[in-house]
Order: sequence, then C-alpha cells, then structure tokens
Amino acid sequence: MTVRVALILIALLCATQCALAAGARKIALPKDESPLAAAWRADGQALVLVSRKGGGLALRIADPATGDVELVAPPRGQGLALSDKVYLSPIGTAVAVISPSANQNAPAQLSIWATKGGAATQVSLRDISPDFFPGTAAWKDDGSILFVAAAPYIKPEQPDSVIAVDAVRGGVQPAVIKGNLDLVDQLAYIPGRGMLAVKCRGIRGEYPSEPVVAIVTPSQPDMVVLHAEAQEFTLDPLADGTLLLEAPQSARQRWILPPGQTTLRLFKPALPGTAWVASPDGKWLGTLADGRAVKRTAGQTFGVLQSTTGTRFVTSAPCAGLVFSPDSRKALAFAPGQIVSIELP
Repeated sequence: MTVRVALILIALLCATQCALAAGARKIALPKDESPLAAAWRADGQALVLVSRKGGGLALRIADPATGDVELVAPPRGQGLALSDKVYLSPIGTAVAVISPSANQNAPAQLSIWATKGGAATQVSLRDISPDFFPGTAAWKDDGSILFVAAAPYIKPEQPDSVIAVDAVRGGVQPAVIKGNLDLVDQLAYIPGRGMLAVKCRGIRGEYPSEPVVAIVTPSQPDMVVLHAEAQEFTLDPLADGTLLLEAPQSARQRWILPPGQTTLRLFKPALPGTAWVASPDGKWLGTLADGRAVKRTAGQTFGVLQSTTGTRFVTSAPCAGLVFSPDSRKALAFAPGQIVSIELP
C-alpha cells in the first residue's frame, strides 16, 4: 500500500495504540547535544546525525546495530558554527554545509561531505557567487544535486532565485530564474517527480500580498500554482512523492498533493501533527504531536507512527524528529541525549 492509503486510514481513526516495549532500543548521545536532523544512509547500516553542541554544531555517525556513535571530523577544523546551515541528503550519503559570510558583499562558502563507514570526506568546496546570498536549500532525493534558494531581500540584483549544485563535480547551474519565482521562503524537492515545491512572494514578475506555493521543474519555465494564500504553510515532501502543505495553527489549513497530480485536496488526519514523514514502502506514516493529544502531557512533543493496518506507536519519551530506515523495518526517534531505534512489525 502507499502513503495515500495510510492517510485515509488515519482519518478513519481505526488505530490501535501500542506501547513501545521490546521493539525499542536506545542509543546514547552526549548529554550536551540536541539533535536537529538525521538521515539513514542508503545501505541501512548507519545514521548521519546533526546536533546542536554548545555554541556550534556537531556531525556524528551512529550505528544502530551496535549503538556506537562517532564524531565525524568537522569542516574547517574548528567545528560547525551555529550560523552554518547543514543539509543532510535524504539517503544520508552527503552532507552540505553552507557558511554565510558576515559581509553581504563577500561570497558564502559551500562544502559537501560524503559519508562512508564511520567517517566523512570532503568532496567539494567552493565559494558561492557574491551576487547570490544563500537562504534555504533542499537535496534531490538521490543526493546528487543540492538546490539552493537565494535569501529574500538581501541581494535584489541576483538573476536566479534557485541554483542547482552538482554534489560530485561542484558545478552550478540556474534552476529557477528570478523572473519566474522570486523571494523564496521555503524549498522542497518532491521525490520521484523531478520537481521542486517552492513557497515564495514573487511570481512571474508580480508580488502579491500573500506568498504562493508552486511546483516547478528545475531549469524549465512552466509551473503550477498550488495555493495563492500560503502565509502559514510549511512544505513536507513524503517518500512516495506526496506533498503536504500544513499550517499548524489552523486545522482547516492542511492540504495534500498526491503523487503525479497537480491539484490539492484537503488533508484531514485524525491526529494533529507536524513534520510528517513516510516509510519508503508507504506502509507507515510518522509525525510529531503535542503531548496533550497522545500522552496527556501538555507542552511536550512526542513521535507518533501509524501503519496502514491501523497499528499506532507513540514514543515513550519526548521526541524531536523521526526517520525511517531504507528497508522500512525500523524507525528512529531522536531527542536530546538519545536516539530510540524502533523495530516495526
């Protein structure tokens, strides 16, 4: 079954909630680190993890089978600064680090690191053109290209709104020109479709009062506007090519773009959540939910896993994010001080 079926099942409230017991295993992290993002490597043998550590960021590789967690040699020898923007490829094979310059007239630096075994090796290091000040970024689903959006308002003269950086060769090409979409707030790559979802404040040379969400094929002029009043939306691409548009403050403002389609439909999950993810086989959905809905614990966020058969798991401790293994047999919930590996039935 696909994620589309899972979404319907969630809406029917037919879930059986289960406690995480024998199927869960904890992996300890340094207590002074707070995980921000994680991605499984394609071989399923390791997890690449970015954490906040003191005044900077730490990059680690964890082995869920043994519980070993190794600190990867960081770029520049002095660790990662909080101002650095770190992007993990969806299959965990590459890590991109964008280091903005304190001077807007000086180029930002982009380094790309390949992960293998328990280490990371720098494969590309380049300056981004001074005419292009980087904002948000998103990886292509196979980790071959990093799409980087220009930060809104900082460099009005820049010709491109999104550039495409080859992760291996380091070459740069325009992906979305300013005349099509401008002032990009959010960027997401839709797996399997070869398209970018863009939330922006300028379209075809016009600047409406509300941001819009559009989908566009990189380096092509055609686009489809999905929603023209997108002030509150966040973009969540799922593994099967589904795109979710969410406004967490409004239960009515949730939309779904099914794979291969260009028209939004209302998304009505029974359980309010944010930061949705899906297993590669489409049989599981994961989300973060307020403790009031799942644990009667207000003010904390828990991970929720929902299967197409109606089985539901709720993490026993607060959770900052969820990620599924490539074979869809495990889910990892990460939180300050630990990763919990969950065996899925």
